[in-house]
Amino acid sequence: MTPARRAALITGGTRRIGRAVALALARDGMHVAVLSRRRDEDADRTVADLVACGVDALHLAADVTDEGAVRDSFAAAAARFGAVDTVIHCAGLRSHTALESMSLAHWRDVMATNLDAAFLCSRAALAHVPATGGRIVFFSGAAAAVGAPLRAHVAAAKAGVEGLTRSLATELAGRRITVNCIAPGIVDTSGNEDGTALTPAMQQLRIPAGRQGRPEEIAAAVRLLVSHEGAYITGQV
Repeated sequence: MTPARRAALITGGTRRIGRAVALALARDGMHVAVLSRRRDEDADRTVADLVACGVDALHLAADVTDEGAVRDSFAAAAARFGAVDTVIHCAGLRSHTALESMSLAHWRDVMATNLDAAFLCSRAALAHVPATGGRIVFFSGAAAAVGAPLRAHVAAAKAGVEGLTRSLATELAGRRITVNCIAPGIVDTSGNEDGTALTPAMQQLRIPAGRQGRPEEIAAAVRLLVSHEGAYITGQV
């Protein structure tokens, strides 16, 4: 689907959905930089697995809410690969917290990791996207559309990400950059190939498949959005 020698930077790319996306793009021939807060066993294992796909790969240790660190990370990836045409912001902060006990500091942490970081990554990427264009993919969630108890902070942040998606899609279209957002729903990250069955609480969400999704299925959607075949798709959630 994707020609060799394109390059992606993936935040939250060393675990769960982010790792699945990184491996999928590497198998398509893309160089990949995975960014996480610190270098650990997950980071080393992911980079090794990416290199085994026959591409160049590196890990970047950075805080996605730190403007300078994000800027430097994109510069490092571009210096390594020559350019960065694909941005996947998969890092996120989620929790269940009642409104009455939610501190302003925690509210701001969730906003910063989910929404501010999407803005920072998009802006930092512009200096390194080639004239041929690029792809930006954000992640949202069901709470942004339907709300969820104890998750007002997450729902608000993800709703902001969806608004950012639609606005940037129109703003960056002239630069041949598409911007889309994936709301994956409930995803099983245990490694169960069949997808874990839904609990009664999950069933209330009326998931047609009757099971949780798998990271690889979400990665398949990302592959389409960043491919040449996905060039006409933009501003979608």
